[in-house]
Amino acid sequence: MNKIFLMIILCSFTLSLSACITTVDDVSVKTDEYSVRVQSNNNPDGYNFCPPGHAKKGWC
Repeated sequence: MNKIFLMIILCSFTLSLSACITTVDDVSVKTDEYSVRVQSNNNPDGYNFCPPGHAKKGWC
């Protein structure tokens, strides 16, 4: 009975953490060969996604 209860608790804890999102602004990673920089979206309304169908039609 304790093993089943423990498994239920562990599964629910894992599923609850799977929906978490973390955002970081202006990240820079450097190694000997590569340098990668990720900047935040500077769009004032925060919306930058354009679906493929809209992009092909020139709506974005």
